Amino acid sequence: VLVSKVSAAAAKKRSHEEKIMQARLREITMRRA
Repeated sequence: VLVSKVSAAAAKKRSHEEKIMQARLREITMRRA
């Protein structure tokens, strides 16, 4: 049970970081345009 909780938390954190990266990329592309 503990392992699944840790992996779920890691997956959640990873998806959150991916969203932040996408938001940054979007900001950069909008500035260039």
